Amino acid sequence: GIRAQRQALEQEQLRKQREAEQQELQLLQLNVELQQLEQQTRTQEAQMQQTVEEMTRQWQHQEEREAAEAQLQLLQQQQRLETLESEAVEAEKMAAARQQQA
Repeated sequence: GIRAQRQALEQEQLRKQREAEQQELQLLQLNVELQQLEQQTRTQEAQMQQTVEEMTRQWQHQEEREAAEAQLQLLQQQQRLETLESEAVEAEKMAAARQQQA
């Protein structure tokens, strides 16, 4: 009768309570997982940022190196040009001297 009903109600309440506790536990676990994922994401973002910065630095170094090499080539070409010009001037002087002798 009444006792059986009360027992059934109590068991139902206990079952619901256990379910609620189970759900709370799952929620806590999900929260922990979420925090871990957020931490991982932050770490990965930081690593990506570092990689991008490193690549940018290397790229700038490369650009600077290429610019320096280009400048060096330009200087060498200018020196060759000056050498050729002075050689041409010498050749002209010698030709003029020969003509005077002749």
